[in-house]
Amino acid sequence: MELIAKRRAERVIESPPKVPALNGSSDLHIVQTKTLPRAVQDQLLQLILSNQLKMGEKLTEADLAIRLGVSRGPIREAFRGLEEAGLLQSNKNRGVFVRVISPEEGMHLYDLRSCLEAYAGRELAPKITKAQVSELRGILSGMKRSYDKQDVDEFYPLNIAFHDRIVEMVGNPKLLSTFRKMMNEIHLLSRHGIEEEGGRLVSSHEHVEIVDALAAGNARKAESLMRKHVIGSRDRFLLRKLRVASAE
Repeated sequence: MELIAKRRAERVIESPPKVPALNGSSDLHIVQTKTLPRAVQDQLLQLILSNQLKMGEKLTEADLAIRLGVSRGPIREAFRGLEEAGLLQSNKNRGVFVRVISPEEGMHLYDLRSCLEAYAGRELAPKITKAQVSELRGILSGMKRSYDKQDVDEFYPLNIAFHDRIVEMVGNPKLLSTFRKMMNEIHLLSRHGIEEEGGRLVSSHEHVEIVDALAAGNARKAESLMRKHVIGSRDRFLLRKLRVASAE
C-alpha cells in the first residue's frame, strides 16, 4: 500500500493534467516512449513545482538547453505547453517567465478549491470503499514519515497526491479536470506554506480527521472538514503575504 501511495504521489507531482500531452493523452507519466519535448516539459515542470524555478523568474531557451542537455527546439515546445497549463507567461518584448500569482488571485483560487474539495468530500463519503480508505491511509503514513524526517521534498508530493486522489475517487471526470486545472496554478503558491513546520503539522492532523469522516460515511462532516482544511491553507497563505508586506 505504501508503494502504491508513493507511485500516486510521483504521478501527481509530475503530471498536473492541464498540461496537454503531445500524444493526445492528459497523462504525463514518464515513459520510455515519450518524445523529447514531452520529457523536457516534465523536467521543467519539476523545476517549477520544486521552486528551483521561482515565480517571476525569467527563463531563456539557451540557458535551459545547456542545463538539461538538449537543443533549444524542445525547450521552445515545452514553454508552449507550460504556458497553456498556466505555469508560464510569455511577453513578446520581455521573454518567458514563471507565472506570478497575485495575492488576490491566490485568494480566489483557494476559495474555488474549498468549494470543489468540500463537494468531493460530500460525494465520496457515502460510497468510498475499504480499499480506497486503505489507500488514503497509506498516503498519510508516508506523510507522517516525511514529517518526522522534516523532509519537505517528500511531504509535498504526498500532500498533493492525497487531495488529488480524494477528488479522483468521486468518479466525476469534469470535477477532476477542473480541480487539476486549478491546482496547476495553486502549486505555484502552496509549497511555501508546506515548508513551514506549523503548516505541515496542522495539515497532517486535519488529513487524519478527513479520512476518518470518509471512512465513517459521514458526508456532512467530510464536507465540513474539507472546506475547513482548504480555508486554513488559504488563511496561512494570506498571513504569509501580510508578513512579507509588513517587512518591506
